[in-house]
Amino acid sequence: LALLLRRTGPVRHRDRSVGTTGRGRGETVDIAVFALVGTEVEAAATASVTIEIKGCWHADIKTAMKSQLVDRYLTGTGTTHGIYLVFWFAADDWDPSDSRRRRCTGDPQKLHDTLSEQARTLTAKAHATVRSFVIDGSLPRATGRARRIRRLLQRVLRTDA
Repeated sequence: LALLLRRTGPVRHRDRSVGTTGRGRGETVDIAVFALVGTEVEAAATASVTIEIKGCWHADIKTAMKSQLVDRYLTGTGTTHGIYLVFWFAADDWDPSDSRRRRCTGDPQKLHDTLSEQARTLTAKAHATVRSFVIDGSLPRATGRARRIRRLLQRVLRTDA
């Protein structure tokens, strides 16, 4: 890893294995980032951060920061920094027949506040630094004619599927 970092700079791994569960493949993180720290490459330490990603529809969205990111991916792995990243999509923009839609109701700011407090608590209790972010990927609010066109398209796409 150190040789690769000297040549290429920061390296990101997607779905990197961090251990075994006894069921074959083992645990995998969504994204792991490694980078050299300092100006002296020969003596530089490696910094790493594990990023766990969830969609607003995920059933364990309010518990996975601890149970998955901290307890499974940070504790005992040598990585002490984690990011819990949630993508939010407003329920109004979803196909009404999509079962995940009902899980994305509410306020993304409220979810952000809840997860930020949880990250502060975990950072204080665990031997890790955890930060959370909620990215709102909702479509811009349509008004007037644009709203009517969007609803028409949703109906047409739903019947063609």
